[in-house]
Amino acid sequence: MNWDDIQPFLALVREGSLSGAARQLRVEHATVARRIDRLEADLGVRLFDRLPRGWRPTEEAKGLFERAQTAEAAMFDLRRQAVRDLSGPVRISAPPLLAAELLTPRLSPFLAENPGIRIHIQAEAQRADLGTGETDLALRVGTVEGQTLRVRRLRHIRYRPYGLPGKAGVIRAEPAKSEPERWMRDWSLERPVVLNTSDTAIMRAGVIAGIGIALLPEFYASDLTAIGEAFLERPLYLTFHEDKARSPRVRKVADAITELLRNRDL
Repeated sequence: MNWDDIQPFLALVREGSLSGAARQLRVEHATVARRIDRLEADLGVRLFDRLPRGWRPTEEAKGLFERAQTAEAAMFDLRRQAVRDLSGPVRISAPPLLAAELLTPRLSPFLAENPGIRIHIQAEAQRADLGTGETDLALRVGTVEGQTLRVRRLRHIRYRPYGLPGKAGVIRAEPAKSEPERWMRDWSLERPVVLNTSDTAIMRAGVIAGIGIALLPEFYASDLTAIGEAFLERPLYLTFHEDKARSPRVRKVADAITELLRNRDL
């Protein structure tokens, strides 16, 4: 038995005519008649007498009407519960630069379509521990560890050295601890470190000021001059704990972020 056939049955009993039921359901007369025929075939009983002045419920239909109304009320309750499940906060942890430059500017259409969802962005340089439950989703660049995590690989982020032609010095952290810092150390060889920092915003400011060459994400340096053809690519992942996957609200936001950031030129 199909729920799509129960609705026309209820409408026809209430309205007493195909035209009335069709107006209530906003479908064609033929659609109502076809679904009633299918319901009768599924149940093996005649539910309506087809009369010139309308369709009259049979005794069998009258007996089923109350139960059908109960089923209708239960369906409405399920829909209301689904709406409630899609309302509330979703906490997203992301590196500050990625949160500000890539994620936040793309969220407006999603939030307009889902006014019940409140996004909390936690811009954190350190990786959040998804196991504590304080964060629902996390955007991570580089390797991802954790056996209880669900991981979606979105795409690669490309990094390149940027600076003014002729500049010999580099802007990077020393000692080099992260993958980009080590890559820049190996690329720069004997070039002197003229500014020591691991902050990407400071690196960009240093490049613009003509201080030296820095390794920057392409999405953050499209207006600057790249030095040479070498580049570093790092994977971008969306991760969340297995327990969070049971939340329709979290899954909806995860799907939206996946659509917003996957296969884009980053």
